Amino acid sequence: MIQPKWILEIGTFTGYYQFDLVFIDADKNNYCNYFDLVIEKVRPGGWILADNVLWSGAVAEAKHDKDTAAIHAFNELIHKDTRVEQLIVSIRDGNYCPKKWIDNIFCG
Repeated sequence: MIQPKWILEIGTFTGYYQFDLVFIDADKNNYCNYFDLVIEKVRPGGWILADNVLWSGAVAEAKHDKDTAAIHAFNELIHKDTRVEQLIVSIRDGNYCPKKWIDNIFCG
């Protein structure tokens, strides 16, 4: 499998880098990979925004195409991740806005 250029570049950010905000709006099949790569690089209290998480309602349907299945898997990943507080903004195709916990205490 060929990794997109951004996955390779994000993986090179080590140590010092801490982000306040990360916006994910790329190839849907790699949303989970992008999240896994950036979650530890987002400072406690920081946000990860992901676009198109409702996918015109297709994520709620029984059958999924490749992109819809990837978005559904991403939504499940965020839903189960105890490191973040979840928020979906249901404007257009939806934005997932998980906020990273600070020492297991939500900082609103």
